[in-house]
Amino acid sequence: MSDRRGPTAWVLLVHRPAAVTALALAAALALLTAGCQPGAGAGSVAGAEPNPALTLAGSDATAQVGGPTDPGGSSGQAGSSSGGGPPAAGGGPPAGPSPRPSGAASPEAAPVGTAARADCHRVGGFDVCGPIYERYAQAGGPTGALGRPVDEATAANGGTSQRFEHGAVAASPSTGTRLVAASAADAWEDTGGGDGPLGYPLLDPRPAVGADSVSYFQGGAVFVTGGDADVHEAPGGEEPEVDVPSVYGLPLADFTVVWRDRAADSPAGDLVWTTDGCSGPTPPAVDTLFADACLRHDFGYRNYLNGPRVDPTQQRRLAVDNQFLADLRATCGTAGEPQVDWFGVMMPCQRAAQVMYDAVRAFG
Repeated sequence: MSDRRGPTAWVLLVHRPAAVTALALAAALALLTAGCQPGAGAGSVAGAEPNPALTLAGSDATAQVGGPTDPGGSSGQAGSSSGGGPPAAGGGPPAGPSPRPSGAASPEAAPVGTAARADCHRVGGFDVCGPIYERYAQAGGPTGALGRPVDEATAANGGTSQRFEHGAVAASPSTGTRLVAASAADAWEDTGGGDGPLGYPLLDPRPAVGADSVSYFQGGAVFVTGGDADVHEAPGGEEPEVDVPSVYGLPLADFTVVWRDRAADSPAGDLVWTTDGCSGPTPPAVDTLFADACLRHDFGYRNYLNGPRVDPTQQRRLAVDNQFLADLRATCGTAGEPQVDWFGVMMPCQRAAQVMYDAVRAFG
């Protein structure tokens, strides 16, 4: 997104609100997407303009992995999360573990007084405690996807993890409480667990391109296919044709968790994590409201069309723009469909979303 301002656009928006039409607003945002330009500009993208019927991130095609790797089984709607939950827009620590569903199976718990801590439950000879117990209960306890514990919890690098028959649960103050699929858990432990280069998991397992699932960690990712695990210890992406679509296709809330973790540490690798946000002739309040949608839009342009140039075509550019519109609309819904003050012109949030989309289609 561009950080330049158009003087003519400002005059139009500030001094002539009554004359503003949809076309004028779109034209006023002509500079809004200059920072998203793929390489030398939209003209460098191959192919003719296609029809806009495309699958968007967060749809069924990118729904969260079910079965043993994802006992939570939440949907992959844009802006959704599971378990401990990612940080809210704007950063901050992750939320605590989700309340235990009323229908979740109950682990075999000894009376509180017999456990080592008040929040511990004795399961098959081992204590399962605190946030780890909460996620374990959500997964169905000893008869659920994780099975029984096979060891006591282990503390490392400010967090805690515990192995079960079919995976692990890991908790840390900075990443929340996450599930790790069995093969990924083995690979994670082989690299040192929470004390190793991967650090703690950022998300529960998610769908991946060219693999059954991917688990994102603070220092990389583990892709699982069948019983095999492929560890990517370069958080900037070792295989762009896999890493770009897998990161980009996450639900928006999950994408921002991974993006903020990677961007904060300036990772090495081929992926481009830079952004200039929603800069342009837009009010600061609008920039803040749509910040996460603009993050994903920049990532899409700078990796698919520029950067590693995974798919520099008009079809891909349209898909990235359509995802931008879906993210903008979802943000309006999450915010309660507010009225947006655009330099003195009040408009519905959905109208502002459409204007921003029209601008990137015309000038992006």
